[in-house]
Amino acid sequence: MGCQLSLPEKEPMNIGKTERRPRTIPQKETVTRTKSMVASNTSSKGGPSTVSLEVDEDFTNELPKLDHEGHLMPEEVVRRTSSSLGISNITVGNKEKGANEVRISYAYRSQRGYYPDDPKKSNQDKYGITLNFAGEEGDAMFAVYDGHGKDGHSAAAFTKKKLPQVLAKHVRQKRVQKYMAQLRAEGKSTKGAWDPQKWPFLEAKEFEECCHKSFLETNELMHAEKSFTDNLCGTTAATVAFHAGRMTVCNVGDSRVLLGHRIPTMEQPEESKEEEKVDVETEISQSDGESVREGDILAIPLTYDQTPYRRDERERVEKFGAEIRSVDGKRRDDWGDLVHGDTINVEGDPPRLWFFNKDFPGTAFTRSLGDRMAEQIGVTADPEIITTTLTKNDEFLVIASDGIFEFLTNKYVMNVCATSATPLEACELLTRAAYDQWLGHEKRTDDI
Repeated sequence: MGCQLSLPEKEPMNIGKTERRPRTIPQKETVTRTKSMVASNTSSKGGPSTVSLEVDEDFTNELPKLDHEGHLMPEEVVRRTSSSLGISNITVGNKEKGANEVRISYAYRSQRGYYPDDPKKSNQDKYGITLNFAGEEGDAMFAVYDGHGKDGHSAAAFTKKKLPQVLAKHVRQKRVQKYMAQLRAEGKSTKGAWDPQKWPFLEAKEFEECCHKSFLETNELMHAEKSFTDNLCGTTAATVAFHAGRMTVCNVGDSRVLLGHRIPTMEQPEESKEEEKVDVETEISQSDGESVREGDILAIPLTYDQTPYRRDERERVEKFGAEIRSVDGKRRDDWGDLVHGDTINVEGDPPRLWFFNKDFPGTAFTRSLGDRMAEQIGVTADPEIITTTLTKNDEFLVIASDGIFEFLTNKYVMNVCATSATPLEACELLTRAAYDQWLGHEKRTDDI
């Protein structure tokens, strides 16, 4: 899923997830499409609503049509694809209320994967777009959810529906509480305080507190859900919410949010350069060691995959008694501290979390929504959160599941966004590239 962001003076920007097994190399390769969302900055304040081409999930009970090499037929690929048929343009923020405005042009795309040993497997990737979030014109929420386990598609669909509702509830409650406190401080009556147009915006920390509560509450609601059980299933959640002219990013799992920032050029006005100076210095220090030049696009991760490859996450779950080893039983004293996005792990047998001397649950992530059993060994729905204000040189935003990032580096993904004419084109090119890579490394493809 992807979006392209833009301040009023700029051109549009772009926004663009896997259950890993030991790697097996197929005899042949083929090409088709998978799932992502991308957005861009735009000079248009409004625009047509996005028209969607949705996948008919009824055909999941049918066996897929394959060619003589065992690959999906072209028409089968089309049936598995859900996509916007064009781009949509919106403005987040509200100058009249003192909130920085950013114009966004966005598109999205998803394709159900193909598992030869489970050909009827549903697409467990979901994306969500909520405009006028929590009743505030100019607020919005974009999200990608990647389900896993037998009922992973149900977990992702549940979170797609519930998380925005719960967050909106907490945001409204917090805003009206602030307004009532303001009225009391002024010696005024709180009667009739339920007037959203008069409510003050939340500060960054207040909004983050609402996000934190909402992830944990949604997790508990999933535990209590009767239509499916989340003992051994769950979902990632990578969300981007715009409020009061700021962007708040939340993450549990290994879906990813990536920001494309262009290095200021010599021609850029001095005051604009100063605005970018601190951010650019930080971004350059986080680059992959290659030299960067004026005008280059930097791929800045706003989330960091929560997996046992991360030393801090590994140490956290080990305190809960988690045993960390790969599917084939390999144990290491130190799995390193792999930086996802800069390098690609093609071994296909990552470290996983297990109960001591047991063969379950085997999660390749350390945080998620659901996964009630894995909570006993440290898996948590507590999100990592970051809030930032977009600058004039922030041009692209990509939100995607590991179906995209499994074999594509952050830099590659951002280069595709930067060279694409529209967010939709970026989505198409990225899903095709990811699908090619999946077939080049495995006999299956994940949902993308």
